[in-house]
Amino acid sequence: MAKRRPKLTKRLVDSLHTDKPGGERTYCGTTAGFGVHVLPSGRRSFFWEYTAPGSSRRRRMKLGTYGDDLTIDDARDEVRDKRGLVRKGVDPLEERRLEREAGDFAEWAERYKELGKAAGRWVPRSFVEVERHLRRASEAFGHKRLANLDAPTIERWRDRMHEGHGLTEANQCLGTVKAALTEAWRRGFIPTNEASKVRPIAGKVPRTRTLSDAEMKSLLEAVQHHEDPFFRVAMLWLIMTGARRSEVLRANWGDLLLDPPDRAEWTIPLAKNKRPSVRPIPGGLVDELRRLPRDAVQVVGHRWTIHAFHNRWLKLRAAAELPDDIHLHDLRRTAGLWIARTAGLQAAQRLLGHASIKTTAAVYAPLTVDDLRDAQDQAVAKIIPFKQKAGGEENE
Repeated sequence: MAKRRPKLTKRLVDSLHTDKPGGERTYCGTTAGFGVHVLPSGRRSFFWEYTAPGSSRRRRMKLGTYGDDLTIDDARDEVRDKRGLVRKGVDPLEERRLEREAGDFAEWAERYKELGKAAGRWVPRSFVEVERHLRRASEAFGHKRLANLDAPTIERWRDRMHEGHGLTEANQCLGTVKAALTEAWRRGFIPTNEASKVRPIAGKVPRTRTLSDAEMKSLLEAVQHHEDPFFRVAMLWLIMTGARRSEVLRANWGDLLLDPPDRAEWTIPLAKNKRPSVRPIPGGLVDELRRLPRDAVQVVGHRWTIHAFHNRWLKLRAAAELPDDIHLHDLRRTAGLWIARTAGLQAAQRLLGHASIKTTAAVYAPLTVDDLRDAQDQAVAKIIPFKQKAGGEENE
């Protein structure tokens, strides 16, 4: 039969001995459910008994072995923490089971990737980035249990990423870790997402470089004179539609509807915003596509790897005598600006495949001073006649 004694002290715990094969439990008289289990070998371990939330079931939780690493005060503090969880409706033993199931961060990162792939969460290019971000995080704190991963640890790692790999990579890595831990929290493996307490590093101004009319003219001349019809079509596709490089290189002939030419459509099964998208194909591009041989499932992407395509772009840029600060993605930003000026931000958002119009407004459709001046002049042109009319009526 279990003994009930006054408050457990170091002297009392050190004095406990038993010859019973299964050991003997001694309960603390001041902390309900808290006690020490003594074995014939002399080993002593602390435990806590409690009633599971939402039931009358009595459970016993081992807190750890008494010794240099765990004192009576440590064990009593842990009981206090676990009692707080029970008051919130959380079963500490169930939480411990979930933590063991989730494993450390590196183990969870691998599981998170498998879950995401099965759910179709990422397009191939995005998955490569997610893998890189999680690999860097696992190298830093992959050995830590999910429940032991705290905000200061993640923040220090973010700062090291900033120093070694730049602001963009640091913030993207942080975003991926936040998403991974959010999934762990949603599945009940951790009580809170500590990464949500860490903010991205501020300071970077979004890139707004677009091509001028003269630069675009030089580029189009270089494209038209390129000897490879597949590369020529790929570049015109990027310039005319503002599509992402990955979308163009993944496009299959089965995704295109070229008849009738004036109603041609391109279906993107899984765009970057994770939604299928149907976009019109400009007439000039339809003619170029019709002239291509259909020697593969993909329209142009079977011709090069991403690296080979990038090298061709660099040679084309040099042939067009364009400055080195022009990037391939600037073609998409230029198309977005043209569409926004012509048809408005909402049309630009739909044609560029953005989930949020804020991205379109801030990054892909920047307005210059001349754009603002034109808009102001148009507004003033409407105001002035009204003002003159109103003034005339007053003078009558």
